[in-house]
Amino acid sequence: LVDHEVAGIRPGYINQEIVKIAFWELGLAENYFCVDSDAVFVRPLHRDDFMFDATTPYTVLVEDNELKVEPRYYMQHWQGREPQLRKIQQLVGLQDRRVLTCHGHQIFSARVLKSLKDDFMEPRGWSYEDLLEQAPYEFTWYNMWLQKARIIPIEIREPLVKVFHHEEQELEHALRGITNADIARGYVALVVNSNYARTWGDHSEATSLEMALARYVPLTTLAKAFVRKGWDWVTRSLRG
Repeated sequence: LVDHEVAGIRPGYINQEIVKIAFWELGLAENYFCVDSDAVFVRPLHRDDFMFDATTPYTVLVEDNELKVEPRYYMQHWQGREPQLRKIQQLVGLQDRRVLTCHGHQIFSARVLKSLKDDFMEPRGWSYEDLLEQAPYEFTWYNMWLQKARIIPIEIREPLVKVFHHEEQELEHALRGITNADIARGYVALVVNSNYARTWGDHSEATSLEMALARYVPLTTLAKAFVRKGWDWVTRSLRG
């Protein structure tokens, strides 16, 4: 572990990345699923959620195009993230026009991580700190090395966890009336990014529309919307 910034990131954040990609060295599991501390599970879990067969874990790989087209996500995350992912792709020698990876919640294979360390890191004299100094994206190091080395069969799954990266995404779900029960049809858990939601407490129940509006829509905007709705009603009444 480290006691200093790596790639301009505080040691606490880097250390949780190291823990994720070094856990296999304890020899406790052949495959393991990394869970964010702010994840809320929305349905019971089953082995089949994570394993293609008795020995092969699913691999979560997506291009995230639906996120890339969001102006806010693009400005806050994508423009800084994509060059780092491309750098990892180049360093491992993976030739692919696509950027296939995931934000998190990957099922890690100990075999793949051992190969990453033995066949990629050690020949370069790299520690986990050195790896993350190049690009601080632990899940993408795993994903890109797996696609390059093909240590295990790649059986693709879409993300298992629904992530709200910013409050507008959560507000959209509330506007559409999507509940945690609805989310459970497609995911095992949800994560509300604590960077914006740490003050709002428990998310074990879906955020109601009223609560989302109160949290994320400025009072001035709500007031303008109220006035506009009243004006529209008056106009329609006069026309009628």
